[in-house]
Amino acid sequence: MVEGDHSRIQQLEELARRRGQTVEEYLSPDLTQARWEDPETHRARFEELAGCFKQGSFTRRNPDGSRTEVVSYEGEFDSLDRLDMSLLREFRLRAAAAGLTEAFFPLTIPTQFQREGTRAGHTLSVIQLGYEKPASLPAPSTTRP
Repeated sequence: MVEGDHSRIQQLEELARRRGQTVEEYLSPDLTQARWEDPETHRARFEELAGCFKQGSFTRRNPDGSRTEVVSYEGEFDSLDRLDMSLLREFRLRAAAAGLTEAFFPLTIPTQFQREGTRAGHTLSVIQLGYEKPASLPAPSTTRP
């Protein structure tokens, strides 16, 4: 088994358990309901799913001199595994629904590694995604006009 793979499965099982769902149900929400959820709900779900990825960050200097923090999310995925593809799809959809901006195109690096117990041909790819970290909202004012 690839390092980190087992912990991602455990994280998904725990997230699903908290909602009283199976992993499959957790990764395939009712899209008719999800369509009407507010951006903060999508953001919270995105942050839950982000725990299934290795994360890194850096600050990018923009042409106008400002700076933007970029967060990268990396994981090993089997493109023939339904749960892997469901996690990746749900993660990207929630990022879009939360209004996050992609900082760079998804990067896919094929490997020769396989998960223990899988058939030949089920090699893993490392996938890295990057999103701009949104600026925090200002604290609400405590004074009245």
